[in-house]
Amino acid sequence: MRIKNLSFLMSIFFVLFFIPISCENFSLSCKTNLIANVEDTFEKSVSISGPLVLEVKISQGNINVTRGSDKEIKIRSKFKVFGMKEEDIKISAEAIKKDPPIEIKDKKVKIGNLKKYNIDKWFSEKKVIMDLDIYAPVKTSVTTETGLGNITVMSLAGSVKAITGLGSVKIENVGSVDVKSGSGYIKITGVAHDVNVITGKGGIEFKILQGNVSARTGFGNIILDSVIRAGKKWNLDSGLGNVELGLSPESSFTFSCLTGIGKIEFDLKGEITNKTERKLEGKVGTNPSASITIRVGKGDISIHGSSSLIEI
Repeated sequence: MRIKNLSFLMSIFFVLFFIPISCENFSLSCKTNLIANVEDTFEKSVSISGPLVLEVKISQGNINVTRGSDKEIKIRSKFKVFGMKEEDIKISAEAIKKDPPIEIKDKKVKIGNLKKYNIDKWFSEKKVIMDLDIYAPVKTSVTTETGLGNITVMSLAGSVKAITGLGSVKIENVGSVDVKSGSGYIKITGVAHDVNVITGKGGIEFKILQGNVSARTGFGNIILDSVIRAGKKWNLDSGLGNVELGLSPESSFTFSCLTGIGKIEFDLKGEITNKTERKLEGKVGTNPSASITIRVGKGDISIHGSSSLIEI
């Protein structure tokens, strides 16, 4: 797997080998090595209509973005400031509450920049864990990034980009999806356009997709239930894990499956054009224009029908 972003590759390495995977709920319960802490909240609403560009970047904490009013954006946060000196972190907490880290220019909203409080996410003696609940107009495109925490985005018509070093990602009913995760479970449902997912460690679950799909996990299973639309391409790759496809009856496609160590099960009416112990190729339907490519280092591949799908 080739990743151009070196810093992201380094974060994956750091997450997989140096961060313990024992914190089930990241939120404000995650501990730091700093002694004193102050907890507080802020809330801000701004009148603004879509189309809107939202950018959220924090070092630690959960990010939840969902559809709210089409005439405003509302941001709620519960946060903790950690540090060595209690008086210093009290001042910082008061500053965040009074003047939250929210920047708005034209139709672009940025949330999470702590530099104006003299808090640097890497080198400051003070650290902030910030949980965010954001309610945005439906015509909003979102970029979310957290080093340690979960990301949830729901019911927005725009594109969604999610980056997390360690944490789960859940995305439902959006325009398009681009996810990068060091470690964590990823679940994506109801996407109108293309989906791209890369994770170092973690399972990936898809349901009801309309566009092209590219999914890669170093360690984890991939499960996909959907119809594949005409002309679309699905590329699924797991270094260590199983790949399971549940396809609706109207799906028509060519397929190519390859596993280094594992078995391939194909339970659909179709034509097999090439079959070996580790490889299976063929087509389903008449003159299919869609294609499915599956590559697994170690794990099983299963392709079967699905009658449980309800298009949304």
